[in-house]
Amino acid sequence: MAFYFYHAAKDISLDELVSAADQRWNIESCFEYAKQEVGLDEYKVMSWKVWHRYIKLSMVCLLLLNFLNEL
Repeated sequence: MAFYFYHAAKDISLDELVSAADQRWNIESCFEYAKQEVGLDEYKVMSWKVWHRYIKLSMVCLLLLNFLNEL
């Protein structure tokens, strides 16, 4: 929490800081899940444009897998 207190605006409430920390945890969990399921971290590209395409394709695959698991 020290990181959030240090970088937060002076007029922010404790509830907003806790909410931000919780959102970060959810996002980090999502990326870890994507690394395990669709190989989000296994790209071997040399340009920025190709990297963006790979990340978008990985996220679409993850979305499709989650959609199919709900059926």
